[in-house]
Amino acid sequence: AAARGAELAAPPPMISAGTGAAGARAAQGSGGAGTAPEPAPGAVAAPAVEGGAPQPVAASHIAAPRLRESWHTSSVSLLDESSAFDPAGLRRDFLRGGLQAQRIDEFMTVITTCHSAVPVVQDAPAGEARPPPTFKAASPDEGALLAGAAAAGWSCVLSQRNLVAVEVARGGIIPEDRRYEVLAVNAFSPTRKRMSVLLRDEGGRYIVCCKGADDVMLDGVIAAADADGGAAGSGFGGSAADGGAGPSAAPRRGSRASGAQSLESPLLGGSSMGVPHAGAAASPPTPLFSSRRGSNPSAEGRTRTHTLEHLHDFATRGLRTLIFAVGYPSEAAATAWLAEYNDASVRAERRDEALEAVAARLEVGLQLVGASAIEDRLQLGVPKTISALQKGGMHVWMLTGDKMETAINVATAASLIAHDNPLLVVAFPDGDPVERALLSAHSAQSFASKLSHKILARLNELDQYLRAERTRNRRCAIVIDGRSLAIIFDDVSLQRKLVHMSHQCSAVVVCRVSPLQKALAIRLVKEHVSPTPITLAIGDGANDVSMIQEADVGVGINGVEGTQATRASDYSVAQFRFLSRLLLFHGRSNYRRVCLVFLYSFYKNITMVLTLFLFGLDSAFSGSSLYDGWQMAVFNVLFTFLPIIAYGICEMDLSPDVMANYPELYRDGQRGTEMNAARMLVWLGDAVWHAAMVYIVGTACFGGFADDALGIDHQVHGAAINALLVLTVSYKLWLQTTHWTWINTVFCALSVLAWLAFGALYSSVGLAVSDEFSRFHGVVLRVLAMPAFWLALALVPLAAMAADVVVKYVTATYAPDARQVLMERDRGYTGVWGRAAWGALAKRLCDCGGPERVAGRA
Repeated sequence: AAARGAELAAPPPMISAGTGAAGARAAQGSGGAGTAPEPAPGAVAAPAVEGGAPQPVAASHIAAPRLRESWHTSSVSLLDESSAFDPAGLRRDFLRGGLQAQRIDEFMTVITTCHSAVPVVQDAPAGEARPPPTFKAASPDEGALLAGAAAAGWSCVLSQRNLVAVEVARGGIIPEDRRYEVLAVNAFSPTRKRMSVLLRDEGGRYIVCCKGADDVMLDGVIAAADADGGAAGSGFGGSAADGGAGPSAAPRRGSRASGAQSLESPLLGGSSMGVPHAGAAASPPTPLFSSRRGSNPSAEGRTRTHTLEHLHDFATRGLRTLIFAVGYPSEAAATAWLAEYNDASVRAERRDEALEAVAARLEVGLQLVGASAIEDRLQLGVPKTISALQKGGMHVWMLTGDKMETAINVATAASLIAHDNPLLVVAFPDGDPVERALLSAHSAQSFASKLSHKILARLNELDQYLRAERTRNRRCAIVIDGRSLAIIFDDVSLQRKLVHMSHQCSAVVVCRVSPLQKALAIRLVKEHVSPTPITLAIGDGANDVSMIQEADVGVGINGVEGTQATRASDYSVAQFRFLSRLLLFHGRSNYRRVCLVFLYSFYKNITMVLTLFLFGLDSAFSGSSLYDGWQMAVFNVLFTFLPIIAYGICEMDLSPDVMANYPELYRDGQRGTEMNAARMLVWLGDAVWHAAMVYIVGTACFGGFADDALGIDHQVHGAAINALLVLTVSYKLWLQTTHWTWINTVFCALSVLAWLAFGALYSSVGLAVSDEFSRFHGVVLRVLAMPAFWLALALVPLAAMAADVVVKYVTATYAPDARQVLMERDRGYTGVWGRAAWGALAKRLCDCGGPERVAGRA
């Protein structure tokens, strides 16, 4: 099991080697043609022996030890210990010999040679056995597979550009050393969904090893089997392929709650689409060689059927599956293909397209040798985080390249989908002829319109069912696969319909998507949701980079998938659960700070300008200024900038624990409660009122400015009013502050002292600096010497703030909102009703959508 994104290399992977019938040893030899015993969890099986029944491999269900842990590797497994891979049982069957051992060896050879990991081999201490190698892999899946193979006795000890060395333990002291020459590597890509290598062993035999997703491997890479095998590609549900039927009740396989029921709509039926048989479409590339080893086609058909059964069983448990295949070309065919490969690799134009075309010729007609299943463990706190985000008013989409069963299981385990949520599924079943018909451009153009109409009809049907469920207060979830999504991307009406339905559902799960489709899904939401939403994408791997860059905010998880996602993101977190604190606490707090900094910046400047306007009225617009030019110049950069900076850094109305318990408060930002036209008008009214109080009441306290030229002249009057203005706008910010720290206190004190220091310095040394500054010489000292100034300094700011204080008290006492209640409760104030009553009231306010006003605190 590999914990992807959780930075945990857990026990070796669950592997179904050869994917024959897997069962208990008592079932050996019991399977006949077309029959197979029930798969046992974690069992390892080999394909059917030619002309006989499938040969199962016993599984002792021993749990492998954990390979590596660190402080941030906590994860939650969706499987029990009995489902762990059993390397000992696999090794015992290999040592028995026979065709079964050959198939197991063939399967392990593909795992240990077809990869991009680098093994790290440590020297053995004196007298001790050498420890198993560790692997540096870009993908944790490859590391887990190689670790599982090493635990079973196949250790990749060397991986170079042109050489791979594998040590196979055969029971003796010295392992068998195998070396393979690497002739060509067709790397994995999101569009190909597979990787292959062309090898030559020490005996000169050419080997093609290939691994990839089951949808591409079973459709064109692996040689077609008989009718039984070809028909095994069923859909994702029992009545899914019927099409046209209404949603039916069916148990959700793979869910952790036993017996959980959910309503699943049928899949988009393949036969009902009206698409011709696959034979009408362009056929896949002709294989360069025959990969069959004289096996019985009927046995291969049963093997393919059992493989699909195991894949379905693995996927419903939430496991990531891979298919492995092998081929043995002749020397002439391999040499001819290598010539084409070398020509394509040195092309100056369209090199990637040429390499993909050449790789497609090699990856055709291979022999199925096995399948693997790797657990993608959930990190701790993922269900709680997703639940909190949904309560905070966020619509969550899950975009994954996994199979549909795996995606549904993981979404259920992560609490994105509830066990009782009906699932509205839009997808093509595996093996549907539509997929093969779309392989050619001509077929895609011929059937695009018909497919669009079919999907639109399907969405309309599901929309009607969705409305009926909403009348019963039931939330549904949409599940859609990448092939259906690709058709929706080409039709604007389908895009609007899907987005409209997604807003009425609790969640959307998109599976089998490529990295480009992930980015297009983000763009789909941004273009068809009104008003335009703020989108956030979070991912941990290179296949999430395009999605992260397309979203407005990108978050990368610094996990075992590499650093591509974190380098392309705006924010980086170590675990998914940190997203809750990042958004609900830091995001909301930053929103409130930014809004108040914006409002306060306009408020203080409007207040200052209005005092100048009132002075103009008083002086009959004589053209003189109330304030000295330098006082106005430093008003924003010295007198008032420190307190607002402290507010923008330290303000925190609610603690992180409160926000974690009441994520509904995050909706305040979505409703714009802190920044809207009404709130701006309130701040504008405050600016008008405060400017009038500062100038009119302040001037009245000083007895005018023209009566006594020796007592209160123009400069003294302006300096005194300026001091009242600075203190008044500072009081306004202090009244808005809910979280006082030493930083706030020091910065506010420095703001007041800055006025005194600047005034004293300016009025003392101005005459010595320039004659221009002589008009302000001694002004501040004269202001400080006036008793009326100190009286005004004590009364005017308080009188200006009286209305604000009264409104704040009445609102907090008689009409509190959820934020006010929780803020007081967080600070320990409980009143006569106790903390329980406060909590109940806050919960009621949040449930009502807050900030709903409730008359009275009882």
